[in-house]
Amino acid sequence: MCSLSTPQPPPEFMPDSPYSKQPAGAEGYWSERDLAIARAEGKAPYLPVVCKHTWGDLGVFMDNVHLVQDFVRKVSTEAEAVIDAKRAEARVDGNAEGEAAAEKNHMQAGIKFTQFRGLSPSRLVADTHVGSAEFADRLRFAESEEAVKWPAGYPEHYIFGGNVMPTRRFFEYIMARSAYIQSKGGVDEAAIAIWEDSDMSDMHRWVCSRRKQLAAGESRREEQRLHEEMLRAQALSRFHRADAGGGGDVGHKGEAGDGSDGQPSDVSGRAASQDLSGCDNFGGQDVGHQGEARGGRDNQPLVLSGRAASQDLSGYGDGF
Repeated sequence: MCSLSTPQPPPEFMPDSPYSKQPAGAEGYWSERDLAIARAEGKAPYLPVVCKHTWGDLGVFMDNVHLVQDFVRKVSTEAEAVIDAKRAEARVDGNAEGEAAAEKNHMQAGIKFTQFRGLSPSRLVADTHVGSAEFADRLRFAESEEAVKWPAGYPEHYIFGGNVMPTRRFFEYIMARSAYIQSKGGVDEAAIAIWEDSDMSDMHRWVCSRRKQLAAGESRREEQRLHEEMLRAQALSRFHRADAGGGGDVGHKGEAGDGSDGQPSDVSGRAASQDLSGCDNFGGQDVGHQGEARGGRDNQPLVLSGRAASQDLSGYGDGF
């Protein structure tokens, strides 16, 4: 269950952005073009203002900001994946209506995290760049507001790092969206519920289906990993039984002609004097060992090592 504290409002609010009244609802932008126009007209440019007071609940507010940003990333990632899959499926089937429907859902998604190539320069610190991405939430978050977007780094660089207070609008947006996410139980739950609450039943169904597919794929990968681990353990078990000669003292020296000069080959085990007479059931023993076999024409040592060294095989049972 997701639960965050509600911060007290800041000691003052940054004046509303001139861009917040536009359809895009932008916050935290200081356009170079608009700054140049303001200077040319002799007007005071819209720039971030450092507050002289300390906001006691700044950290609490940032916790809510990060929750909202995680939510936007989650919704955007899932929506893009589903829409791309539906668009490709419709294109392969030659279904123009299906492709148009995917495009419509793409336009209606509303909550997006977009990565750009350029870097945004700081208006507070010279020769510093803030970020190159953008958060956007165009779904209703309050009765009178329907859109807001802000550049990545705006809360961290300006509000938290530079003591620039948020606008009242941005503060109210963060608190409204955070309350929604918490009411649904967290980011994952809210990222599903948002489509139902926005009357986008198709998108809700698609995202739910996508999540089930991903979960099923993860389950199959885990089953495959366990199966491969069991096969490695069985192969290692057979190797050790053969090396022990049917279950004796692995750490012994025996003699065997190598078939060329009749000289004995020394066989030694790292686990000297270890009794593996019950090797059909390892019972949690450490079977990872390394041994040397001297033999062949040049009598050089051959190093044999178990791939699953020090692996606990107690859970695989008997009779490999």
